[in-house]
Amino acid sequence: MRYVALLHVRRLVFGLCLWAAAAAPAGAGIAVSPLKQEISIKPGETGKALLTLNYNNRNEFEPPQSMRLAVMDVQVSEAGDLNFKEAGTLAHSAGKWVAISQDAVTLEPGKAQVVECTITPPAATPPGEYYAA
Repeated sequence: MRYVALLHVRRLVFGLCLWAAAAAPAGAGIAVSPLKQEISIKPGETGKALLTLNYNNRNEFEPPQSMRLAVMDVQVSEAGDLNFKEAGTLAHSAGKWVAISQDAVTLEPGKAQVVECTITPPAATPPGEYYAA
C-alpha cells in the first residue's frame, strides 16, 4: 500500500509518501487518510502532518495486520507511475527532512492508528519542489 500526500512549503513543495507494507496477507484492507495534505513551512522551521491508518475489516475474525512504515523518495514517471527510491537519493528529495513517529504499526480489526510526520527543511534550502515517499 502506498500513501501520497502533498505538502506546500512557503516557496517549497514537498510530496510526502508513507509506504506501509503489510506483513501478513491482507484479508480486508488498510486505509490511509487523508490521501493528500497541503501545509506551509518555511525553510529551517518545522511542520507536522498527521496520517491515519485504518484497518477496515470484513468480519470480527480477521487477524491483526502489521505494517512497516518508511520515508522514501518518490518520482512520477511520464506514464504517471510512482517510483520509490531510498530517501535522499533523487534530485529534489525531501526524504531526509521527514521523520515519522513510529516505524511499525500493528492494527487490530476495526481499529485505527495516527502517525505523526515531522517535516524540517534545512534553513538554506532554496525555493523549488521537493518530494519524499
